[in-house]
Amino acid sequence: MNPAHARRIPLGQKLSYSAGGFAITLLISSTAIFLLNFYTDVALVPPAIASSALLIGKVWDTINDPLMGWMSDRTRSRHGRRRVYLIYGALPLVLTTILLFSVPRGLDSLWAFIWIALTYTAFDTLFTLISLPYNALGAELTDDYDERTSLMAVGAIGTVLGYVLGGVATRSIVGLFT
Repeated sequence: MNPAHARRIPLGQKLSYSAGGFAITLLISSTAIFLLNFYTDVALVPPAIASSALLIGKVWDTINDPLMGWMSDRTRSRHGRRRVYLIYGALPLVLTTILLFSVPRGLDSLWAFIWIALTYTAFDTLFTLISLPYNALGAELTDDYDERTSLMAVGAIGTVLGYVLGGVATRSIVGLFT
């Protein structure tokens, strides 16, 4: 590519991209670390029921990841093929995250299984709807190899911080409510 056509990415945009990675990994690491404990220790769902229901969402994840990649690559919108998912998927993801931690009290095992399987599958679908296009977006922000490398390095800092904070802070925050 001709260097005159390479797009330079301002530091603010790199930091914004990094913030997206931070948020995505904060969410996924905190749910990965805490969700099963929440179901068994707080919602009092038997471990076999909770883990089997979560397995449904993970099996669905093997299907929805390539499907979302295919959809994202073929999307055409006024927001671009990646940003449209970030814009319109954020609020539904927040709502399904709330539902993950809102198991109605007194459900028998079958209904607890159904609740967890449905809410986790919806959460995973919406998480994929945002995270795959987000990750693909980084490669599309510039054609310049060095700029793309710099963007990914700054983005990785946000991602690592999200994992660390999600792992450490989740337990600390939960401890405040015991």
